[in-house]
Amino acid sequence: SIAAAFPIANGYLAKAVATFIAERPNVRVALQSVTSPQVLDRVVNREVELGIAYEPVVSSEVETKVLMRAGIACVMAADHPPARRKEVAVRDLEPYSIITYLPQALFRRYVDRALSAAGIVPNITAQVSLSLTGIMLARYGAGVALVEPFLVASMGLPGTVARPLKPRIDVKTLLIRHRTTPHSKVMNEFIGHLGRIVAAEPSQ
Repeated sequence: SIAAAFPIANGYLAKAVATFIAERPNVRVALQSVTSPQVLDRVVNREVELGIAYEPVVSSEVETKVLMRAGIACVMAADHPPARRKEVAVRDLEPYSIITYLPQALFRRYVDRALSAAGIVPNITAQVSLSLTGIMLARYGAGVALVEPFLVASMGLPGTVARPLKPRIDVKTLLIRHRTTPHSKVMNEFIGHLGRIVAAEPSQ
């Protein structure tokens, strides 16, 4: 039983779960896609054995381990001018329409901090609750999406590219388990498998 934040559950985690159970016909999986705060609630209440969410995670009832460092990136149509660059400086985004998260979203504070540090007044034309929505808006030409980019690679979206930002906006992705719940052998095996899948994913 696993709960994960939306982009994680629909990206590399789905790949890890699929390949894991394909090799183990007797294993059954319950996978919940929720928000990061809801992931923590599921683990604290012992509704799931494993949670995967973005920092911060603050609770004395759980233990955490860094799975990877996720980044906010520029996602855009492949013919958008910044797509020609290997990385995009935040200050160079000023002329473009920006798509990013709603103010209440976890990642919005990271985006706002980076834009402020670059000294630009962004033209935010669309705000979304989910990374996938921002990615699809960018794909169809609404602007440059400043979102978590892993679904671009995971879903194989043609005509859509992700470029790292400079300076980077990094957020830790955490494995979350209850401190007092025994760890099952199959979950320990899955966590090892997940680590190998993540290590093989293209970095953003």
